[in-house]
Amino acid sequence: MGKDYLLDRNGTFYFRMRVPALFRKQLGISEIRHVLKDSNLNIAAQKSKLLGKELSALFRKAMNGMVNMELLFPIIRQLCNNILCKDEFWRKRMFFPAAPSSEYCEEHRAIMSGCYEKHNTSQYLAGELVEYAKQLTLEADWDSPEMYPLIHNFFLGRSEAYRIQRERGKGNYRNGFDAPFPDGRVSEILPPAPYDPELVSMLEGQKSRFETFGAKPQEEPVNIEAAQDASVIPSSETESIIPDDSQRAEATIFSDAMKSYLREKKIFKKLDGKSELVLKSHLHLFQEIMGDVALSSISRGDILAIMENILPNYPKNRNKKYPGLTLAEALDLTDAEKISSKTQKSYFDDWKAFLNWCVTCRTIPFNPMEGLTMEGSELPKDQQKKRFSSEDLTLIFQRIAEMPTQKRFFRELYAFRYWIPIFALYQGMRLNEICQLHLEDVFAIDGIPCLCVTVDEEKKQKTKNRQSRRVVPIHSVLLKLGFLQFYLDVVALPDRPNSQLFQKLTFTISGYQRKMGWFNDFINDFIPDDRKSFHSFRHSFDTCLMNREQNTFLIQCLAGYKRNGELGERYSVGEIKSMKTTLEKLVYDNFNIFEALGKVPLADAVIAEQIAHLPVRQE
Repeated sequence: MGKDYLLDRNGTFYFRMRVPALFRKQLGISEIRHVLKDSNLNIAAQKSKLLGKELSALFRKAMNGMVNMELLFPIIRQLCNNILCKDEFWRKRMFFPAAPSSEYCEEHRAIMSGCYEKHNTSQYLAGELVEYAKQLTLEADWDSPEMYPLIHNFFLGRSEAYRIQRERGKGNYRNGFDAPFPDGRVSEILPPAPYDPELVSMLEGQKSRFETFGAKPQEEPVNIEAAQDASVIPSSETESIIPDDSQRAEATIFSDAMKSYLREKKIFKKLDGKSELVLKSHLHLFQEIMGDVALSSISRGDILAIMENILPNYPKNRNKKYPGLTLAEALDLTDAEKISSKTQKSYFDDWKAFLNWCVTCRTIPFNPMEGLTMEGSELPKDQQKKRFSSEDLTLIFQRIAEMPTQKRFFRELYAFRYWIPIFALYQGMRLNEICQLHLEDVFAIDGIPCLCVTVDEEKKQKTKNRQSRRVVPIHSVLLKLGFLQFYLDVVALPDRPNSQLFQKLTFTISGYQRKMGWFNDFINDFIPDDRKSFHSFRHSFDTCLMNREQNTFLIQCLAGYKRNGELGERYSVGEIKSMKTTLEKLVYDNFNIFEALGKVPLADAVIAEQIAHLPVRQE
């Protein structure tokens, strides 16, 4: 596990850990990186593991309000120095079990009680702790167990803060904290404050007792060299080789669990390429916010903080629009468009499913998101995609018809740029459903030309859902525009490189649709409405047909929507003749595609001859 925080740069080992996004603005850093003064890989890995565990616990306490934010940076630096630079300290922590809290917290109590009695409570350490405890609604009771973690963190942080302030008093701004400010400015994270030299001396004298957390040596000392050679931490004779659930939960860190989760999804084919990318991005954001922490350290408070402060301020298309920005910087972009509530719910659902899986695998004892739900509200109607008007359709297809006359005309791209918008308008198909068509997906049933929208792993064809798989008749407009002749010409191509209907389209992880990305930019020149895009063809199809056909079942079969009820969803399939009758009712008012394209409709006899050359299937 230690190697997950370990960075090897040409034989020099570094500890590296990402800072949770909630603290990056406060700390002014996005990751913690510290050189390891060891050339031994095993020792470096053990140190990294220990420091990662301590820092994860510290951040968890900070999220729950148990750490004074002013002291967070000094505490982090103190932990790094103790564990990574002081051999005696880290060896004690690795090989000596910590004494029960009642033993070492008594030392903390005694020291703090002494500070309280000796110094002015309004100015010095104890007084500051009293005020901070009040902010957390805790009484300054040195005997209360609730005060123990507060006392410990406050002591280490304030001790380090006093040291830094003393160095500042000497004019030393390369003190391990103010190094980025050699011109004499001081960091705003740790503001200047008065200190008592006598108190500082007393604190430094007691510091080692706090740093070791009261660890007591075992009765029989451990052979450290032997343990290092074995690359393991010694265990008792009764300890099982297989860790129990609590050990597993403590040991499993975020990145390991995420890799296993995605691997399982891939093995059991629960994700296609695009879905896998989306899930990865969602989980990586979760890890970026939390840091690569032990899963068991994620609390319900962490989730609530993320849902309240992070997701509502998360910018849309962050990686495309704002590459290179840290999460904290991206969240500060006040003018950036934020992700919708629907997208927030998508993140939430993926995180919750991942943590549920972790519970199933016993890597965490319970899901901190259990019982939490999030409703994703639909966009207001004025923000949803809109259908094309008849004027829009006329402009679109006139511009498509003019393409061959333009100076920069790409003949090899024109076939799919011409036909795919026509398919979308008259077949109501989704973009990738059209782009992934193969020659085998065009055939005739009882003399009616048809298309098949299907799933085929070998051809890398996929559908949005099970209901999207369908066989549908071809609209007569496509037949009159010469689609069947286009199909027969592709079939007859000599040295045809593949069996795709649109030969020049190539497959990517999102499907075959990448080269149709030009369309939205293309129409923006003359339809400057960002609520209109290629998907507006499908809106136009649905709207037109719903106003002309009372049988919604047939429309659902044509467009690939979920059918209503168990009978419609599981058993019923639209008959080709009935769907053909319904499809031919699709006529767009005040729009004539033949005029827009400058085409003369083919005669019925020519179309009949073309249909005769199609492969035949049974319904």
